[in-house]
Amino acid sequence: MSKPNTDQVIARAGALWALHWRLLFDHGWRTSPHVERDEIEQQAAALDGWIQEQQLSPSLAPSERELFRSLVGAWPEERTRDLWWRIERLTVLTWALGFFELLPAYDVQASTDLLEPIYGVLEPLAPLRERARLRSSTELRSAFDDAVRWRRRAAKAKRFFAHALGTAKLGPQPPKSNPDRIRKAIGGDVPIFGKLYSTINADEFSIVRSVSIERNSALRWLCEGGPWEPS
Repeated sequence: MSKPNTDQVIARAGALWALHWRLLFDHGWRTSPHVERDEIEQQAAALDGWIQEQQLSPSLAPSERELFRSLVGAWPEERTRDLWWRIERLTVLTWALGFFELLPAYDVQASTDLLEPIYGVLEPLAPLRERARLRSSTELRSAFDDAVRWRRRAAKAKRFFAHALGTAKLGPQPPKSNPDRIRKAIGGDVPIFGKLYSTINADEFSIVRSVSIERNSALRWLCEGGPWEPS
């Protein structure tokens, strides 16, 4: 598997930006009583047209392509929940392309405030291709190694938060969320959310876990290539 080049990273970033807009349309249709079906479908059609103009269809992951083929609002919210987190992947790709200097910390969720000035509202991607400078393999590998460490911490700590996250299976109760046990499980404490990892609550753990999963996925692709999501 070959590592992606700058054009491929730009295309994948554009696909993720389109995904963000489509998720906004779906959310607006479900939550706003004033949105008309014709209006939202026209917006979705304009987004589909932009994807075709920018030649982004091959850069959509299978689940994303399935969403774009569906009627706006047809997917239940629980199916789109995981896709919302892909803005973290877009943030990683945008950093990798050199459009800002530092990745946000792992206790900071990605924000469109950082991305919208770069990508605009369905703007052509050609100017970004001219400005983009893909970071060196050394920089990308260093960021990937850091993401792997955060992902492994979350994997080891997950059992302490299983009931709060709704992932516990029937059977024996999981170990209580005890700082000493968490510290031992993750191999030592690290600072996050202005405290130590071993003392974070379930909501904070859910954030850092999701952020680490998405960033790990994006950085793995940047460093190793391969599919955008498991088949």
